[in-house]
Amino acid sequence: MKRHTINPPPGAVLEAAGASLDDIVELTTFHTDLRGDAEAFSRVKDEYITAPYPSWTAVGVTQLALPELLVEICAVAVAGSGNHTGASIDTSTGSRRPDRSPVD
Repeated sequence: MKRHTINPPPGAVLEAAGASLDDIVELTTFHTDLRGDAEAFSRVKDEYITAPYPSWTAVGVTQLALPELLVEICAVAVAGSGNHTGASIDTSTGSRRPDRSPVD
């Protein structure tokens, strides 16, 4: 994978429902080139989803709804179930950022 565009930004839909990426309990991904994309996708996924990791099923498919798509992601989250230690989501970009809490 040369670039990744995620729309809507990861976390935005979850945040609107009162959850976060940390609340994801199950992840299913559909790949048009599972073997070719697995390593790169895993690195990108780990930018957004951190330990403890949810269960993850990766499925190889021949095509997705739009021809330009390489991966489709389905996530199940349980609001309030996650490990909320030291990170939050910037909903404008969908990326994680460390909490900037004052030090005691």
